Amino acid sequence: MNRRTVVAGVAALFLILLAAVRLCDGDGDGDELDLSEYSYPVQQIETIDDRDHFPTGQTYDDYNSDPPTSGPHADTVVPAGVPDLAVAREVAVHNMEHAGVVV
Repeated sequence: MNRRTVVAGVAALFLILLAAVRLCDGDGDGDELDLSEYSYPVQQIETIDDRDHFPTGQTYDDYNSDPPTSGPHADTVVPAGVPDLAVAREVAVHNMEHAGVVV
């Protein structure tokens, strides 16, 4: 391969990558997208209750769902797996914070 072929190939690859980035980056003008263009409903994401930690053994009764999915919780987690005993709600929330699944 001669130098001209290599330079042309690199330039072509750069242009292809630039076009791909422009196509995948919304409409390219930096403004927010007009959500009315979508055929399915778009909703605002609900914010999650605070993620404060408190000492293990302390309880919290003001969760907004049962079982709770977010909010203040214990400062420890249960090891991954199937526990032999019931897990306190306050600990389960902390496990979910670390991508744990609670069934």
